[in-house]
Amino acid sequence: LFAVLPLLAPAPHLFLPCLSEALALATESAAHSQRSSHLETALVALKETAAQGPCGQESDEVYRRALHTLLDVELSALPHESRSTIGITCRLLVSRSTSSAQEQLCSVLLSGAGNAEAGAGVGGDTVAGPGVGWVASHAAHISALPGCSLECIESHAALVLGAVGAMCAAVRGSLEEHVLVACRHTLTWLYNHCVRKDWFQPALAHFSALSESSLSHTSPFITFLHVVRGLMAANAKIGFEQLDTVCEAMKSSDEALAAAAIGAFQTLMVVPRTPDSVSLKVNPLYHQKLFVKAKALLLAAHERENNANYLRALCSLLAVTPEPMLRQEITSLVPLLFQTLKQDEASLKVSALLAFNMILSTMPEKGSEYCSTLVPLLLHSLSSRSVAVRKCAIACLQTMTSMPFHRVKEYKQSVVQGLAAALDDSRRSVRLLAAACRNAWITFEQ
Repeated sequence: LFAVLPLLAPAPHLFLPCLSEALALATESAAHSQRSSHLETALVALKETAAQGPCGQESDEVYRRALHTLLDVELSALPHESRSTIGITCRLLVSRSTSSAQEQLCSVLLSGAGNAEAGAGVGGDTVAGPGVGWVASHAAHISALPGCSLECIESHAALVLGAVGAMCAAVRGSLEEHVLVACRHTLTWLYNHCVRKDWFQPALAHFSALSESSLSHTSPFITFLHVVRGLMAANAKIGFEQLDTVCEAMKSSDEALAAAAIGAFQTLMVVPRTPDSVSLKVNPLYHQKLFVKAKALLLAAHERENNANYLRALCSLLAVTPEPMLRQEITSLVPLLFQTLKQDEASLKVSALLAFNMILSTMPEKGSEYCSTLVPLLLHSLSSRSVAVRKCAIACLQTMTSMPFHRVKEYKQSVVQGLAAALDDSRRSVRLLAAACRNAWITFEQ
């Protein structure tokens, strides 16, 4: 039956009855876990068939019944591949429907996912229900359909927030990590396409309450960053206002939360790649505006409180800043990087060295202007007690060999001599890096 379905797709009067019969067989297979391989074969064929199914009012009712049938399948006993296939098939069935029917079918999906959520426990093996997982993962695709209204998008957001909240609050759960990641990207899209202050405030309160009650604050905070990223990309003022919250988190006594806040710009600065059908609305000045506001906040906070975490966050921001923007600001930021590099704390040195390595590799002509001060600091870092610092210092020296020779030739002798001591390092990995770097400097010529 599944073999002939694709052949019948051009003939709706034959295809639709066969589709209903195929769904009945797939559901029957799902009732017997030992036949899960049969179900997977059936679902893959159904997914491929749904992608080419007819569009029209006569097919809408069949697709609605198909959704109900798939939502009745007991998902908890199925492998991830089958659950993922069911989710994609549901999405395809909605997309093949007419625009007038898509709103109703989206409601069917939400209703089915809500029922799955209601029957799930938070502390057990089924967190938020497997139905919520795959509906949330595909919510962005469904919300991008022409028949999906603003109210439906808000309903999807509420569903995804509930799923993510349950996953974050649970001590352990059955939903896989990739489902949580998919839900977070979905939240980015949903808030990016529905910029409303009154809608964001409940989400903010949701994450605040979850952070206070959760064993770990990190997961809710990372989800919060994905929501903020969607708002910032759409140039929403309320999104940029949340930078104050990010800076506050850097002072947290929870080391994991503070570390997540320091690396927040790795999330906020990077726009996720998505299919064209679910692409984000990105303001052309998004990165520039974020960089300017974040830099000003971090510098002001560091001057006011002298907290080393602000310097770490600034180095993290520089690592993901587009080169054209970095060129404009590098003169004012380099003195601060030198100040960071002179600190005794290893993690601060690593942050500064990574930033300098990025400057040397992307802007060699500008980086060469600072070599007279940088090279002695790099050679001094080779004697650091931290392995990470020593490796990063060698990486910077290695990067300098890709710069024009005439700009760094005066440092060749001192670098070769300085690296000779690193050949006797206690760590083999450092010795290998030092040997390769020293050899590159020895053979470095005009």
